[in-house]
Amino acid sequence: MPKGTNRYLIRFLYFLGVVRWYNIGLILMAQYATAAYIQLVYKSYSSKYNAFWTYVSDSTLHLMSLATIFTVAAAFIINFFYDVDKDLVNKPNMALMGRAVGTKHLANIYILFNFMGLLFAFFASNKIFIFFIFYQIGCFFYSHKLQKMPIIRELTSGLLTMAPMLAVWLHFGIPSWELLYYFSTLLLTLFTKDVLKALSGHRGNLIFGYQTVVVAAGKRTTELGLVALHLCLNLLFWGSLFFIHPVKQNLIYLSGFTVLATTLNSFLGITQFDGREKWSVRIQKIILLAHVGGILVLLFKGLIFRILENTI
Repeated sequence: MPKGTNRYLIRFLYFLGVVRWYNIGLILMAQYATAAYIQLVYKSYSSKYNAFWTYVSDSTLHLMSLATIFTVAAAFIINFFYDVDKDLVNKPNMALMGRAVGTKHLANIYILFNFMGLLFAFFASNKIFIFFIFYQIGCFFYSHKLQKMPIIRELTSGLLTMAPMLAVWLHFGIPSWELLYYFSTLLLTLFTKDVLKALSGHRGNLIFGYQTVVVAAGKRTTELGLVALHLCLNLLFWGSLFFIHPVKQNLIYLSGFTVLATTLNSFLGITQFDGREKWSVRIQKIILLAHVGGILVLLFKGLIFRILENTI
């Protein structure tokens, strides 16, 4: 490794890779997008200026986002410690980056980041502070125990990933079927991504004894089971819209698109061409990004229509 300034710069870049800065950025974007949608669409204000200013000056939201940055980064660090052997097979570059940073440094940063996360959560509000205490416990327990349990591993991973967005919903405390559909579909998308990743990284999981759903049930059974699950959930989703909640809203349309796209991607897993597992993971990540970013598109669309209505 180079000496001097270059050495520290490279170690810092490796550290950003270990904490998966791009995932943290996506979670932050989802937090602020969800908050903007709730503030600017659900809540009624005397003017658009008041609504925007209330959103921008929401100190609880900003403190919660800072708590999220440190807590999620700490979660990726502890996950690195437990996955280092498996990553040497499935993701050798990630494992080597972590070793280059140094396990002792990562352990100290893990403790510091968890403390900083709780500190910002404490200044946000009491309920956010309690939420992040349980969130940090859940992240540790997932890495220590749950990620070796089939199905529970994938479900828990999805819940922990979307927990920062749920914290935003908890902060505003607004009951909404539209948001319930959106977050339920987000959980389905994350669960599917984790199952597809387990299919792609089956070799490393099998070697080091990670009891994923693929290891427990076998690759072909998992692929067929995923397709069957999505077909059933499609019937449940669209059936509930027609018979229980016939009023269609923007987020529900977005959720419906995500369910259909995820179902089609699950069919890719039962095909026989080489590299299908890796391609299905990439496509699922695009679907996830579209689902999270879609709320921003709907927000801008709603604001533009309101401006046009006021100017005409």
